[in-house]
Amino acid sequence: ISDHILEELRDEGVKPMHVEGLRAGRWVLMDYIDFVVHVFHPAAREFYQLERLWGDAPAHAFADEA
Repeated sequence: ISDHILEELRDEGVKPMHVEGLRAGRWVLMDYIDFVVHVFHPAAREFYQLERLWGDAPAHAFADEA
């Protein structure tokens, strides 16, 4: 998933300022300055429970163009 996001955005000329966690693959963080992408392994997602911290933040839905 992370590789696909990086490739697709790179093809559009969008490059991250910082990426970490690719080697371990349990929690990948991609910082694009204007937005941040988190990709979690299910166990890591359950452990960190970011939804609990950010549950009241505005949500944005994106349509799948495929």
